Amino acid sequence: MSAPPPQPHLQPSPPQSTEHESTEHESGEHKSTEPGFTPAAQALSVRGVQIRRGQEVTLHYPDLEVPAGTRLAVTGPSGSGKTSLLHVLAGLLRPQAGAVQVGGLRLDRAPQRVLDAYRRTGVGYVFQDFHLLPGLSALENVELGLRVAGVGDARTRALGTLRALGLGHRLRHRPTELSTGERQRVAVARAVAHRPGLLLVDEPTAHLDRARAQEALSLLIEVARELGSTLIVVTHDPLVAGQLPAQLSLEAAPGAGP
Repeated sequence: MSAPPPQPHLQPSPPQSTEHESTEHESGEHKSTEPGFTPAAQALSVRGVQIRRGQEVTLHYPDLEVPAGTRLAVTGPSGSGKTSLLHVLAGLLRPQAGAVQVGGLRLDRAPQRVLDAYRRTGVGYVFQDFHLLPGLSALENVELGLRVAGVGDARTRALGTLRALGLGHRLRHRPTELSTGERQRVAVARAVAHRPGLLLVDEPTAHLDRARAQEALSLLIEVARELGSTLIVVTHDPLVAGQLPAQLSLEAAPGAGP
């Protein structure tokens, strides 16, 4: 049996001003903050949210209040809109009705430039299929995400994050040269390297055996704790959901199908 990977040691982002500003830090890091939004963890709320799927299906979400730093599992059958909820919270999808607020920012009515800044600096997203760029190495995948987020000295930050997640020996490997568990760790590194306040994770154990699944969940919980981030995990796995203290169970919309 291989030794467990080292525990991550990451530093949270310091709280940012909620006034509109653009600053250059001594490290060379450039950040742009929009009114009402900071990259640090914020309370979020969902009220009266509806999402239409085609002509016949409308997803209705329960009202939700999530304090900053919460660890929340979102469960429910296929068709209940779990991933769509993550997309709404990430600012990737606007609901057809209702209000979505993260800190002082209303995602449902914010202009696109504000949503773009919110995603770049305040959100980390781990996709179910990882969405790593196949032509780039592990290091380059993480570094690219940091450059998009406007983080200065992206190479150094990417190196430090990958090493903290036990991938210091796999920096130059492309996704096809990595195991499933290693690809997932690269995806986690890319999602957390810019130290977001909100970490969204879609089905983190779908491609893993039970031992690796437990390792992946423990990693996510530890990384969120180290950063002080809010962690929201979509899962079909009751063993995963049972290890997160807050729970949200969604119901399938009539006509949504499997």
